[in-house]
Amino acid sequence: MHKLLLSVMLALALAVGSAATAAASPTSYSDTVVGIETALPQGNTSTFAGFAFGQLPGPWTASVSYTSVPGAIIGGSFALKTSRFGVVKGLFGATGGTIALLRSSSGGGFCTQTYEVADTLSLGAPTTGSGTFDVILTHYGFVVADGCQVFFATVYGTVILSF
Repeated sequence: MHKLLLSVMLALALAVGSAATAAASPTSYSDTVVGIETALPQGNTSTFAGFAFGQLPGPWTASVSYTSVPGAIIGGSFALKTSRFGVVKGLFGATGGTIALLRSSSGGGFCTQTYEVADTLSLGAPTTGSGTFDVILTHYGFVVADGCQVFFATVYGTVILSF
């Protein structure tokens, strides 16, 4: 009887310890995000909207504030509406994200500019944690005397959320 009681107590202690460890470590969710730039930039802020496909599928929006293009991300917000957690919200700019020119091309009167837009996210209520936002932004435009006059833009990439 004494051995049985000791075995049960040991098993319970291990189970409680394992549950506490599992609850303390965040779970990461990875999604592919696709979308468009929804308006002409207002000052140095651009807005995007699209859909996430993966572990937390749903519509998303983002507003990215930056120093210049290319340049540094200095703020902004991200929101993903999920069926599992409701709306997951985050803020950009905590660690100095970047907008980096990858390539630029033109021909036949048209032009494209491709950038990598990458930053970390600080998640707030109802889910607290962190994340990363890493997309390829492609501007499509007409060639004009002083460069590329953009008329449309798409984004494609990954968002990883941990909470």
